[in-house]
Amino acid sequence: MKFITLILLSVWLLFSNPEKSFAWDSTAAKYMPLQVGNVWVFGTSYTYPFGYGSGYDRYIISGTQLINGMVFYIFDHTHIQISGTYSCSSRLFSGDYPIRIDSINMYLYKNTVCGSSTEALVDSLASKFRDSSVICPDFLGSKTTLNDTSNFYIFNSYFKAKKFATVNINGGYDQTYLEGIGPVRYYYSVSNELCNNYLKGCIINGVVFGDTSIIVGINQIDTEIPEEIELSQNYPNPFN
Repeated sequence: MKFITLILLSVWLLFSNPEKSFAWDSTAAKYMPLQVGNVWVFGTSYTYPFGYGSGYDRYIISGTQLINGMVFYIFDHTHIQISGTYSCSSRLFSGDYPIRIDSINMYLYKNTVCGSSTEALVDSLASKFRDSSVICPDFLGSKTTLNDTSNFYIFNSYFKAKKFATVNINGGYDQTYLEGIGPVRYYYSVSNELCNNYLKGCIINGVVFGDTSIIVGINQIDTEIPEEIELSQNYPNPFN
């Protein structure tokens, strides 16, 4: 009887202590620091046989939203087109969907439909070298693999990095996260189509890295190019 009681007590302690059952992996979570006020500014470039484009994208975590009982972080996104007419964004930020990190397995999710699920796996932040994760299938594959954990040099420092990639006969992409920084680079190549997103600056938990003022004060009024320039007579004459 005492033996059975001891077993029941052990089971109760296991499931009544969330810190032991479902511990938050703080190290893995740092690869995508989700906190209201954090900012990332990317330079973007895109080339395609029928056009090109370059510009800047700024993402600011503006708040949280409870979706299906889960806390997601929402973004304010600003895009500035510098040249051309085309643009591209990373698999993480595309669509401007809310995102979250699962506290049990450190999966990074976007709130978008994937098959029968209401959210789509982006990457597994707790992955070890060569670990694979099944993601929402697309024409570039149905899984990403952590294929590089080399340190990444940026902002005059080296950071621990995790680069996830997918490859198939059409091409592939890679998406790199830095510990304490978050997403730093996204590169996409398929056939003759190329997309490159590279981090110019960020503000993480109040600390500024690089240049985050690139698109401050720039307001794009119109993308239309005038067909001709005409100088009209000034009226009334200011010198009369």
